[in-house]
Amino acid sequence: MLVNHIVLIALAANIASFIECKYTVIDSKDSNLTVGSIGFKRLSEITELCEVNDDFLFRTNEVQLRMNLDKFECLSKIRFNCTLKTTTLTSLSVKQWILWEVDRFNPKDKVNWIPDRISSCGNSSDSFLGGPCNLAAGSVKRFYNNLPTHAEIKITGRVHFFDEWNESHNWCPSVTDSVCRKFGIDVCGTEYPDRLSVNFDVSMPHDSVSLVIEFSSSLDAKTQACVVSWGIDDIALHLR
Repeated sequence: MLVNHIVLIALAANIASFIECKYTVIDSKDSNLTVGSIGFKRLSEITELCEVNDDFLFRTNEVQLRMNLDKFECLSKIRFNCTLKTTTLTSLSVKQWILWEVDRFNPKDKVNWIPDRISSCGNSSDSFLGGPCNLAAGSVKRFYNNLPTHAEIKITGRVHFFDEWNESHNWCPSVTDSVCRKFGIDVCGTEYPDRLSVNFDVSMPHDSVSLVIEFSSSLDAKTQACVVSWGIDDIALHLR
């Protein structure tokens, strides 16, 4: 790790009076200086910079940071006053999900789905893909390319069900249909109660650099989207 060696040499030159070098090797063939470990001592406080198994190691009495080109490891609490970017995250030896991309379907944003018709209900500022008069028996899909190395994917989001889902979807569970019609809330489309924000969370093995996500319904092809429809929102792709 040549970069780390250069940093260590610069530190040694500037604060030599406080440095304890555990071992130093000079190679006359290529004039390289290898410093195995540099320690800083002040009263009971100890700071050490070293290289262990090709990893750069920085440790004090309270914190230990270990890093290489593929990994950053912190063995203590730490606060950053800047932006930290990482491609992998592990907690208690368990690799965590990384949010790769999320679609909010805001009117000002580019819609990467096919078809790309978005809707909103009443005066609400929240928009979604599909909805009344836009999506019934059809489907929507999106292509993802150039995904980083991963072994699993997780897809999360919300589904909205609008208008007359008679015997097709349990849009009003545990009570009778007549009660649902009387006390249900209608927010979009025809004067019929709607069911909004049904959450879903699906994960599966996947390791390809490309991915296609498609949502569809089992509604009859002749179903009118202005009578019964559905939409999706906040579709997020997670990788690990």
